[in-house]
Amino acid sequence: MTLQVNKVDSHLIYARWVAGVCFFIHFIFSLIGWNHSLLDHHGNRQSFTALTAYYFVKDGVRFDYETPAWGVPWSCPVELPVYQGIVALIDRTTGWGIDQTGRGVSLFFFYAMLLVLYRLVIALCASRSCAWLAIAFCLASPVYLFWSKTFLQETTALFFSVLYLWGIAESHKNKGLFWVLLAMSAGILASTTKITTFVLALFLGTMMCLIWFFQRGKDKFYVPTLLKAGLMAVFYGLIPMAAALKWTSFADSLKAQNALAATLTSKMMMGWNFGSLHQRIFGQFHHIPVLVLFLGLIGIFVFLLFLAKGVRPYFAIFFFTFFLGPMVFTNLFIAHTYYWVENTVYLYLALAFVCYILMTNSFWAPWLRSLLIPVFLISMVGITAVRYLPGQMHDTGAYFVASARSVQEYVPPGGVLLVYGFGIDPSFPYYAQRKAIMVGDAAITDDAVVRTIDLTGPKNIKALVVGPDTNRSEEYFKNVADRFHLTKEIYLAEGQGMITQYDMEKYSFDWNDVSAKLVKYGWASRINLVEIRLNAGYDADKGRMAKVFGANFPGIYHMLQESHHFKCFVR
Repeated sequence: MTLQVNKVDSHLIYARWVAGVCFFIHFIFSLIGWNHSLLDHHGNRQSFTALTAYYFVKDGVRFDYETPAWGVPWSCPVELPVYQGIVALIDRTTGWGIDQTGRGVSLFFFYAMLLVLYRLVIALCASRSCAWLAIAFCLASPVYLFWSKTFLQETTALFFSVLYLWGIAESHKNKGLFWVLLAMSAGILASTTKITTFVLALFLGTMMCLIWFFQRGKDKFYVPTLLKAGLMAVFYGLIPMAAALKWTSFADSLKAQNALAATLTSKMMMGWNFGSLHQRIFGQFHHIPVLVLFLGLIGIFVFLLFLAKGVRPYFAIFFFTFFLGPMVFTNLFIAHTYYWVENTVYLYLALAFVCYILMTNSFWAPWLRSLLIPVFLISMVGITAVRYLPGQMHDTGAYFVASARSVQEYVPPGGVLLVYGFGIDPSFPYYAQRKAIMVGDAAITDDAVVRTIDLTGPKNIKALVVGPDTNRSEEYFKNVADRFHLTKEIYLAEGQGMITQYDMEKYSFDWNDVSAKLVKYGWASRINLVEIRLNAGYDADKGRMAKVFGANFPGIYHMLQESHHFKCFVR
């Protein structure tokens, strides 16, 4: 069923203008910080994706791809590397740089998704103004204003998911085999690129098919109709899910061969991914208790459902699909902000459908056009400006990149880093452009660590890097360094460049006095009342710093070194 609209779409010009303004704003926001490092929000996951693309550029694209952060065997696949492969091919051809190419490909898939979203809305309700409003809402969304240009496969998976839904809608409308095959192919790519994104599209596609099925006449329970429904279930659901399961099994088999990466298999991560019942009831999404969020959304849903006369079935399934994501994959949505990329589009679809219906009402139309829609869009852009823009204006990871790159002076291209204190964050080996064995804080005598080092070859370990998240003593690291004949102890360039009031007071220095002087003389920049960021080159101005701080200089300089430099042992 396609919803009927007025022959003259009187709000089309308005909706196009709104979408055009939102596109301009989105594009400008996307350019801010384009050449910065990936270490803004969830830099660990961005670096994980970029690491694969980097080795694709070096060694070529393959299914058993390397993410060399956990020793031999280097393969640790997660998703089907469609996005990473495209990034590598473009970078190898153009030489634009991995980080910038990754941002560009992600942004391209987001804009391509909007084009497909336009066609999807047209297929469902035949209203171009509704389609343009849906696009405008997505373009102004804080989620997509920031995350659409990050080095992640989220927009790629979302593009294939929306393409999958469009194929389903067109196959129902036009009854052509081409659309069935398009939906199936897009579903396979979506499910293998990001299964959590596809699950939401699969649910929505199933609900759309059920709506159409029950809107049929008396023939809906005839054998040909039921047979067709069964075939659609195979093409739209079983085949894409079978592809996802096959890929997951293949990826898990490779990860299981690595003693350190074996903990990242789907079976080991399942409990963490889905979260607990306690999280669903008492957990927090950005400090909003889930119960409050649930009740608030239910209230909004009931109110908008009352207004959505004529589009209630579609509004209901769009809204519920948005809510389904955090309710099923609770911990992922709590821990990783970028997961909202995969479900937020459905919320804006629901709102666009409601706005379209209300704009045909003489009472609501002027309020929506002149007040409600502009205020809603401006508010979303304002949230982005407060939440994300300050971090985009400054390259918060510049010092970290400098520290990682400085390792190259001591470690040859074939050398391996033994890395402590970074958990499973591969940002350091990515920017160092060196393979690594990341052990978290595990003992060097741990069975998994021993097996990995033996397979990698102890002689290949050319540096021991000590990050911030370790409880091991200095003596412990010296003993580990001696084991691998790493006799030279150095400090790398400053890590994250940030000093907090807590850091300074640990060393018994007056925060107000010392931070004010560091800022006054250009050695640091103030972030807020309790944080400052050290500026590059502060350590080259030790003479003037000694005069400013007098007798406290040795202690202050030691604090800066110890708190914000990575210790490294090399040969």
